[in-house]
Amino acid sequence: MNKASSKITDLSNRLHRCGALTQVGVMGLLGALGSFSLPPILLFPAVLAFIPFLIHISNCKSIWRVVLFFWGFAFGWFSASLYWISASLFVDISWEVLMLPVSLFALPAFLSLFWGLAGFFVYIIGRTAETRLIYAAIFIGLAELLRSVLFTGFPWNSPSHLILTHDNLSQIASLVGQSGSVFLVLISIVGICFLYLRSWKIGVLCLLPLLASIVYGEWRLDSSSVVVEG
Repeated sequence: MNKASSKITDLSNRLHRCGALTQVGVMGLLGALGSFSLPPILLFPAVLAFIPFLIHISNCKSIWRVVLFFWGFAFGWFSASLYWISASLFVDISWEVLMLPVSLFALPAFLSLFWGLAGFFVYIIGRTAETRLIYAAIFIGLAELLRSVLFTGFPWNSPSHLILTHDNLSQIASLVGQSGSVFLVLISIVGICFLYLRSWKIGVLCLLPLLASIVYGEWRLDSSSVVVEG
């Protein structure tokens, strides 16, 4: 794991030399880019924007910066992916257009607080850069679970929606639901992070749930086709 720690440090040091606001801006841009993987754009490779974000926060030395960077990434994610709420205000323009600042800024800022809280626990509990990567998947997943139930719930534009547009992968949702699908997506992203950092064993272990889900999806689709034909 020392090699991974060294690599993480090399990748993020240049950005850490910048001011906090600059780093938050970069995190926000990464979050917005990552959201392009969601419907309706469905640019699936865009989800890799999570990787530089996770690598950067895993090596951060300040708890408040970690919280701020988590919030910034989430703000970019929700601002870009919830554009349809603001667009709907212009369908039949009336007084509702006055709600534009709320839909553009206030709502994404509020939803991002859940991820900021996740960042707090990632820093507090994770003692090394590597464990923070794992805890990031866990606590972002928990944050999404809370977001879906608190204050009447707002489960839109969750990372879990990445798999719901893929016939094979979406089959696992029948077993684990949206909440479980969030953890599947996040731990898979973390697994790719570890592979990139050449921590092969942990990377493969993190990707095993994804591989198992693909196998299950293939089996379920095949079984369904047999039933329909019968």
